[in-house]
Amino acid sequence: MNSQPRARLLVVDDEAAQMNALCETLGQQGYATTGFTSARLALECLATQEFDLVLTDVEMPLLDGIQLTRRIRKDPRFVRLPILIACDGDNVQQRWRGFDAGANYYVIK
Repeated sequence: MNSQPRARLLVVDDEAAQMNALCETLGQQGYATTGFTSARLALECLATQEFDLVLTDVEMPLLDGIQLTRRIRKDPRFVRLPILIACDGDNVQQRWRGFDAGANYYVIK
């Protein structure tokens, strides 16, 4: 019996509880998740491992989700990698900044 390969998700959120909750919830839904509370560490991981989607918070210290998205998009290997940004519910500007940086979709936190 052949089973479908699990989609590999890279989850980035500076709040450890939020990142862990996302990884656990998505893992229960059958996704293979790897989580980081640092965008810099997520970039290092992305350089050595393959993922099917990146889910990142927008507001993070040092390197935020918009900057992370821009850095990912600069690498030709990741032109087609879907990036999903998590925005504040009422902050439309975050969504547009995310799209300008190369995000494909957004979710509201």
